[in-house]
Amino acid sequence: IELEQERDAWEVRELERLLQAQDLRDSEEAEKADYERRRAMTDDERLREDEALGLYKRPGEQRNKGADQANSQRYFHRGAFYMDEGEWSKD
Repeated sequence: IELEQERDAWEVRELERLLQAQDLRDSEEAEKADYERRRAMTDDERLREDEALGLYKRPGEQRNKGADQANSQRYFHRGAFYMDEGEWSKD
Protein backbone atom coordinates (compact mmCIF):
# COMPACT_ATOMS: atom_id res chain seq x y z
CA ILE A 1 0.00 0.00 0.00
CA GLU A 2 2.86 2.41 0.78
CA LEU A 3 4.43 1.84 -2.63
CA GLU A 4 1.17 2.68 -4.36
CA GLN A 5 0.82 5.90 -2.35
CA GLU A 6 4.41 6.88 -3.06
CA ARG A 7 3.91 6.20 -6.77
CA ASP A 8 0.70 8.24 -6.81
CA ALA A 9 2.47 11.13 -5.05
CA TRP A 10 5.35 10.89 -7.56
CA GLU A 11 2.90 10.96 -10.47
CA VAL A 12 1.25 14.09 -9.09
CA ARG A 13 4.63 15.80 -8.62
CA GLU A 14 5.74 14.80 -12.10
CA LEU A 15 2.52 16.06 -13.70
CA GLU A 16 2.85 19.37 -11.83
CA ARG A 17 6.44 19.70 -13.04
CA LEU A 18 5.41 18.99 -16.64
CA LEU A 19 2.55 21.50 -16.46
CA GLN A 20 4.86 24.15 -15.00
CA ALA A 21 7.40 23.53 -17.78
CA GLN A 22 4.64 23.79 -20.40
CA ASP A 23 3.41 27.08 -18.90
CA LEU A 24 6.95 28.44 -19.01
CA ARG A 25 7.33 27.44 -22.66
CA ASP A 26 3.98 29.00 -23.51
CA SER A 27 4.85 32.28 -21.82
CA GLU A 28 8.23 32.38 -23.58
CA GLU A 29 6.55 31.76 -26.94
CA ALA A 30 3.98 34.48 -26.26
CA GLU A 31 6.73 36.92 -25.29
CA LYS A 32 8.69 36.07 -28.43
CA ALA A 33 5.57 36.51 -30.60
CA ASP A 34 4.88 39.91 -29.00
CA TYR A 35 8.51 40.90 -29.56
CA GLU A 36 8.30 39.96 -33.23
CA ARG A 37 4.94 41.75 -33.58
CA ARG A 38 6.40 44.96 -32.17
CA ARG A 39 9.47 44.67 -34.38
CA ALA A 40 7.19 44.55 -37.43
CA MET A 41 5.45 47.79 -36.37
CA THR A 42 6.52 51.26 -37.43
CA ASP A 43 7.78 53.71 -34.84
CA ASP A 44 4.50 55.64 -34.95
CA GLU A 45 2.45 52.48 -34.35
CA ARG A 46 4.64 51.52 -31.40
CA LEU A 47 4.37 55.02 -29.97
CA ARG A 48 0.55 54.98 -30.26
CA GLU A 49 0.40 51.56 -28.59
CA ASP A 50 2.68 52.67 -25.76
CA GLU A 51 0.59 55.79 -25.20
CA ALA A 52 -2.61 53.72 -25.17
CA LEU A 53 -1.12 51.36 -22.57
CA GLY A 54 0.25 54.26 -20.50
CA LEU A 55 3.88 53.25 -21.02
CA TYR A 56 4.87 56.55 -22.60
CA LYS A 57 4.08 60.15 -21.83
CA ARG A 58 4.97 63.01 -24.12
CA PRO A 59 7.43 65.62 -22.83
CA GLY A 60 5.65 68.24 -20.75
CA GLU A 61 2.75 65.98 -19.75
CA GLN A 62 1.71 66.08 -16.13
CA ARG A 63 3.43 63.41 -14.13
CA ASN A 64 2.67 62.10 -10.66
CA LYS A 65 4.36 64.85 -8.67
CA GLY A 66 3.37 63.58 -5.24
CA ALA A 67 5.57 60.50 -5.27
CA ASP A 68 8.41 62.24 -7.11
CA GLN A 69 8.44 65.22 -4.79
CA ALA A 70 8.40 63.03 -1.68
CA ASN A 71 11.28 61.00 -3.07
CA SER A 72 13.38 64.06 -3.91
CA GLN A 73 12.70 65.64 -0.52
CA ARG A 74 14.11 62.57 1.11
CA TYR A 75 17.56 63.33 -0.24
CA PHE A 76 17.36 67.12 -0.14
CA HIS A 77 19.85 68.65 2.25
CA ARG A 78 20.73 72.30 2.62
CA GLY A 79 24.35 72.06 3.56
CA ALA A 80 25.60 74.26 6.41
CA PHE A 81 28.05 75.91 4.03
CA TYR A 82 25.14 77.56 2.18
CA MET A 83 23.25 78.70 5.29
CA ASP A 84 23.63 81.84 7.37
CA GLU A 85 24.22 81.43 11.08
CA GLY A 86 20.67 82.67 11.78
CA GLU A 87 19.24 79.73 9.79
CA TRP A 88 21.06 77.09 11.81
CA SER A 89 18.74 75.07 14.00
CA LYS A 90 19.54 74.27 17.60
CA ASP A 91 19.33 70.48 17.10
